[in-house]
Amino acid sequence: MLPPVDNTKPYSLWESNSLQKHCEEINQNRGSRERGYYKVLQSFSSDQINSISSKSEVSLFNRNFSLIKASMPQDIKERSTIQLLLNGTRSEKGSLMLPSVDNSIPYSLWESRRLQEHCEKINQDHGSREIGYYRILQSFSSDQINSISGKNELSLFSRNFSLIKASMPQDIKERSKIQLLLNGTRSEKGSLMLPSVDNSIPYSLWESRRLQEHCEKINQDRGSREIGYYRVLQSFSANQINSISSKSELSLFSRNFSLITRIMPQDIKERSTIQPLLNRTHSEIRECLRSVNALKGIKQNLKSCWMPARLNEIKDVLLEVWQGMPYNKMQLCKNTYEKCEKIYLTKIEQAKRNFKDDISSPPEGRLNAEAEKKTIYPILSLDGGGIRGIIPITVLVEIEKITKKPIASLFKLIGGTSTGGILALGLSKPQEKDPRLPQYTAQDLLNIYTNEHSAIFQLNPAYAPPPEELKFHEKIAWAIHRSKYNDPSPFLMEKLGNTALLSSALTDVVVTANTVNAIGDKVEQLFKNCVSGVISFLTKTPSSYAFDKTVHIFTKAGLKTVSYSLKKLEDRYPSVLSPHYYYTRTPPPPLYSITTELKEDFSMGFAAQATSAAPTFFPVCPHPSINDFLIDGGALQNNPALPCVFESLDNGSIQKNLFLLSLGTGNPCADLGPSLPSLWFELTQPESETNEILKGMLSPGAYHRLQYEFEGHAPGLDDTRPETIKVLEDSGKALIEENRDVLRNICKVLDPDSI
Repeated sequence: MLPPVDNTKPYSLWESNSLQKHCEEINQNRGSRERGYYKVLQSFSSDQINSISSKSEVSLFNRNFSLIKASMPQDIKERSTIQLLLNGTRSEKGSLMLPSVDNSIPYSLWESRRLQEHCEKINQDHGSREIGYYRILQSFSSDQINSISGKNELSLFSRNFSLIKASMPQDIKERSKIQLLLNGTRSEKGSLMLPSVDNSIPYSLWESRRLQEHCEKINQDRGSREIGYYRVLQSFSANQINSISSKSELSLFSRNFSLITRIMPQDIKERSTIQPLLNRTHSEIRECLRSVNALKGIKQNLKSCWMPARLNEIKDVLLEVWQGMPYNKMQLCKNTYEKCEKIYLTKIEQAKRNFKDDISSPPEGRLNAEAEKKTIYPILSLDGGGIRGIIPITVLVEIEKITKKPIASLFKLIGGTSTGGILALGLSKPQEKDPRLPQYTAQDLLNIYTNEHSAIFQLNPAYAPPPEELKFHEKIAWAIHRSKYNDPSPFLMEKLGNTALLSSALTDVVVTANTVNAIGDKVEQLFKNCVSGVISFLTKTPSSYAFDKTVHIFTKAGLKTVSYSLKKLEDRYPSVLSPHYYYTRTPPPPLYSITTELKEDFSMGFAAQATSAAPTFFPVCPHPSINDFLIDGGALQNNPALPCVFESLDNGSIQKNLFLLSLGTGNPCADLGPSLPSLWFELTQPESETNEILKGMLSPGAYHRLQYEFEGHAPGLDDTRPETIKVLEDSGKALIEENRDVLRNICKVLDPDSI
């Protein structure tokens, strides 16, 4: 049943009279009516719609479709194949509502009056409203937004979108396709809030007043706040930081970020897209400021220095800082670095003229170097760790072999916590016959640890582990007053003596301890500061170590209290990027305090008992002069390096002359598990932060931290099985081999004649 004449045209574009005759012929043949109408309706396809090129064809297409529906018998309309084509064509007709003139312009940029008339036409045809609005909303895409080139287009775009929302029936708005486009366009509109003038300047360098107004506009539109702030934060990128070329730009950059974080609503800060940007930008700005301040300090010291040896030393520091700087591509840092090099070259030329000698090793430089060797203040710091004290004492045996001198003659201050405190006291205890010599060498103490450990770790028959149902702080209270082992004080008094006093020590000593009440206060503070308690502390979030630390130390002058804040120290001495503090003439403001609690000359045996009274392991240590119980210093200060440094400074040592060797007992978190003893290590200071602070506090090359890294499960603090003792000895030897050159350099500083 083909058309007699118009076989070159589809049925949908036949002349209406011819199509009507054709339909009448189909109706006369009852057996082929369904097939006949099926073929006719196939010509009303989406491909045919897309090929329409004129208004007359649009009109003919519509008229012919209505004619077919009128001619078609009702029983044929109800056939499933025909019904599908009828409904499909009726929907596709929505695409025929094209602009009569503006067919080259997207709906989003039509004149508002014409767009409103178009929306009214869509509303009149109930069957095609959804597809009609769907096509319109597609023109409000992100690509269309990006093509906007002027304020007028921007205003028209926004106004037309509001017009469509007002014209659209509620039932159409709730359709899933439409709702998705509406929400998407509403979010994309956040990108339309661009500066009217500063569109060539990133948000991060806008005037603060304009940026504040922009953020207030973002806050007013609740639907697009997230995308609005996301676009703003993207301008605070690493690339943008690297392009900063002046201090004023850096100041504006930092000030604008603080402004954004202050204005941004809390719920937006917590969005998954926003939170990483905030954290990353905060970290980058912090590192950037540290880098700039480090170079600035070095530049000032170069300006004020005239000695060739010191100039070369500062130049070495400059190179070290520059190579380790995360933002050495930043234009401002590059400029400062180039200025530092220029100042250095100028000063060196002047020094050549003044000294008229080889500046690489002038007599004055040699004299200064010799003077500095004599004035260094060497400190030995020993971590806590129970039987794992075998590791650091093995390293000290090697140092004694290299220098052929006892440890007490190589260091001016020896400090320790728990097992480290016992070692510190043993190394500095004088002989009774000749008080100028130490009673124990490092090898003597190693023999005691490997052969006599059973005298310390004697099981308490009345010990019982805390019940599982107890809360964290209740378990701590339980552990403080119920020890696993008997009191080790008889053994400690035998080895260190009840009459040997701290004032008789061959070196200055720092032996850390804590009190039961101090531990209780810190645990309570920990739960207040950390949202998730110990888990947050273990992850070392900033809040986990933001509180002030207080630790008691036994010294020659009596029992003292050291207080400081890791957070403040980290801000003042961030890392090795800031060694310029040690060339400045003005000392930094005090960031710690030391007060004397008891001016009493304690016995070495009592100090050893107090520092080793580890909760869950040994009983607490009472003292008649203290209205509290003393416990293991490792409870809050397992690494005593910072208290050792503070004590030496408090005694009048010069900060740039300090030389610190810190020995660990194995990575402290390696054996942490569900056992209660591990909870005490969770309260000690974060090791990485301590290392960074000490690198910043001490002169370049003056801080050495040797720590053995266990692979997998580390030996327990009270594991005294023979195979464990062998593992610990081997670990100490492995640590020596890994740091053979470092140890030789350390020995050369401690005793130049030994190498």
